[in-house]
Amino acid sequence: MAYRPAPSRIIDCDLLVIGSGASGFAAAVSAAWHGLNVVVVEKHSHFGGATAWSGGWAWVPGNPLARRAGIHEDPEQPKRYLRNELGERYEAARIDAFLDNAPHMVAFFENTPSCSGQTAAASPTFTATCPVLPLAATR
Repeated sequence: MAYRPAPSRIIDCDLLVIGSGASGFAAAVSAAWHGLNVVVVEKHSHFGGATAWSGGWAWVPGNPLARRAGIHEDPEQPKRYLRNELGERYEAARIDAFLDNAPHMVAFFENTPSCSGQTAAASPTFTATCPVLPLAATR
């Protein structure tokens, strides 16, 4: 199907989200849950961004879905994995913020109507060079 731009018009919103990947939709759903009027725009003819390429999988160490499935990860394992993958781009404060908050994000979406997930036990990494494989992903 050929792309045809919509006619120009003014749309009023509290939050304009550019891109419909996982982070864009996460921002949109969170803002809407808090009562904001949200508009999501996407340049492609389909939604999903890079998340669509992965089938909707997200690597979230220590998430509640994995814990309920009996997967209890060593908290240092994701740090070792990310240190290996990121090399000199590894920023401890950002990694700690991700590891501390990402499980809360999964819990939020799990408890939000119309959002759901499942765990993939021992899901492999997409990178073959890492000696430390993450144990769980969510979808």
